[in-house]
Amino acid sequence: MFCVFIHRYRWGFQIGGNERGFHEKAKIYEYLYHDYDATWAGERTVEIPIIWEIVKEQSSRGAKILEVGNFLLHYFNSNHTVVDKFERWSGVINEDILSFNPEEKFDLIVSISTTEHIGWSLKRGVEDHESFSKAVAKLRMLLNEEGQNWFTVPIGYNPHVDEVLRRAALNDAEMFL
Repeated sequence: MFCVFIHRYRWGFQIGGNERGFHEKAKIYEYLYHDYDATWAGERTVEIPIIWEIVKEQSSRGAKILEVGNFLLHYFNSNHTVVDKFERWSGVINEDILSFNPEEKFDLIVSISTTEHIGWSLKRGVEDHESFSKAVAKLRMLLNEEGQNWFTVPIGYNPHVDEVLRRAALNDAEMFL
């Protein structure tokens, strides 16, 4: 299963009153309120709870889990494999996902607002129009046949990603808005 949770870039949340949660696909989640990265002020308040629930459930089943981009370790204790090219953190493999070649495949691969950055950075002057598609193909290669791949991606940040999503070029991916 290949699933993409799509959100708007720079999603501004107006959370107040007694609102403690949200629902997605008939499941209720609590918003994530955390000091790190001011989660309540943006999309992290929604992205992280969705992905974390999937990780917890699969972890309890003994699944081999890969996270692309180091997000969850900032909020939760976990012992899954994490690949992040830039962020130095204990236990994180500092390698580009496109060159990452583990010996085993994974039962679950997750990524929170990371794939749209692979090979594309206006700050660094790097722009590979095919990098998102290459990253998606790589994630498919790293996944067991019966595995699940969940990632979040913003619309409006990387025009090349927007175009892939607009054309529905992810083939069998299930997309949530």
